[in-house]
Amino acid sequence: MARAGFPQPPFSAPESAYLEAYPDNSVFPDLAQRAGTGTMTPAVYITNPLAPSTRTAAERSAVNRCAAVSAEPSPLAQIDRIAVPLEGQWMNIVTSIQTSARVHAMQPGFAACLEAHGIPASYAQRQVSASNPLFDGFFAWADHLIQLPLTNSQLTAAEHRWTLVFVQCARPTVSMVERLQLARRASFLRQHARQIREIAALAARLPGAGH
Repeated sequence: MARAGFPQPPFSAPESAYLEAYPDNSVFPDLAQRAGTGTMTPAVYITNPLAPSTRTAAERSAVNRCAAVSAEPSPLAQIDRIAVPLEGQWMNIVTSIQTSARVHAMQPGFAACLEAHGIPASYAQRQVSASNPLFDGFFAWADHLIQLPLTNSQLTAAEHRWTLVFVQCARPTVSMVERLQLARRASFLRQHARQIREIAALAARLPGAGH
């Protein structure tokens, strides 16, 4: 884009803040992050400086030309060709762990913890997601709170309170899941070491690599 005459401003926040703007509380809950922010959702959404609504016609044309660079046989496209199937295989492993009998047996304890903090059983024990029902009770309660006629300050206070409850109640389950996932990750990385080396080599060829 810079070579095309449209240098883009840098993101206004560090990469870590950008990553924190997209939490996955259902599949990969980051309890340390949730405890630190006191919210289940990001406090600030970091906008992309290339937001389509702000582009001129010339910029859109330049974006299209630059996007074509990612087509085969570029390193970026080759990375996707290798990485996307690996991602699918890894997510299948994650799903198998999180829906296993060993992990599913943790759900009643999670629900009991929610109830001990005042969440009604009709919410705490709810399991409506076929793929990952572990934390459905909490998300059902959170959805209920959003529907209440609360002021912004009341909603903020409620989110802070219940986020800390989620952190406390989910910790045993998350700890087990993470231990199982880390164990499987080690074997997964060994099994796919060749593809991972290929991805690393391709990444080194990307524009700006090493800078």
